[in-house]
Amino acid sequence: MPIDQTPPPPLRLTGSALFLDVDGTLLALEETPDAVKADGSLRALVHALSARLDGALALVSGRSLTDLDRIFAPLRLPAAGQHGLERRSLDERIWRVQPVTAYVSLLEEVAHACEAMPGVLVERKGITMALHYRQAPEYRAALTELLGRLVTPRPQLAWVMAGKMVFEIKPPGGDKGAAISAFMGEAPWHGRVPVFLGDDLTDEAGFALVERREGITVKVGAGPSVARYRLADVEAARSWLAAGLSGS
Repeated sequence: MPIDQTPPPPLRLTGSALFLDVDGTLLALEETPDAVKADGSLRALVHALSARLDGALALVSGRSLTDLDRIFAPLRLPAAGQHGLERRSLDERIWRVQPVTAYVSLLEEVAHACEAMPGVLVERKGITMALHYRQAPEYRAALTELLGRLVTPRPQLAWVMAGKMVFEIKPPGGDKGAAISAFMGEAPWHGRVPVFLGDDLTDEAGFALVERREGITVKVGAGPSVARYRLADVEAARSWLAAGLSGS
């Protein structure tokens, strides 16, 4: 199926199920993950969209549920965190993968090795761990070697995902596509047309799932993608969502 990468058509909220990545999609990337927080206009937009969709809106992020709640406080939205390894439904039920002891030990081994790389930020999310090198890009090759030596040879234990100036380590299985699929099996998402906005390599599984369901996939920013449509940046994504709210 050809991907034309043109701007998406106007968002139609009637009959849609909306799935939104956060960093790089709704909010600009910052130097550190803790520096990111939703402004009042974004909180109001997301809240209004959720109300118009009768709750059929979910955040789908690499962040933990706890961190998503911090960013969007006081909103507490349905969400998939840590790339689908934890998920909260509209009725507050939570599903979460429980890592095995060997996986936890592997994370500690990697984190210890990163102590020799000043500027590399080790973000412990609970299940997954992110190695941010935005402030120390000179360590990209060293991180690649480290992960290739400690993690990649153990696919039954852990997987590595590359993102924008970050490597993430996660248990095998689970991704944003699986998380969206799980939401689509529940009310109020069930029977609706999925719409997914994302910006990074970790969103590609979500795009692929939504494409298979004949939904609407929108890549935010530059880079190759299986998404059908494209918006230039965070500002364009938020404008497109706001226009859908006023036009539907």
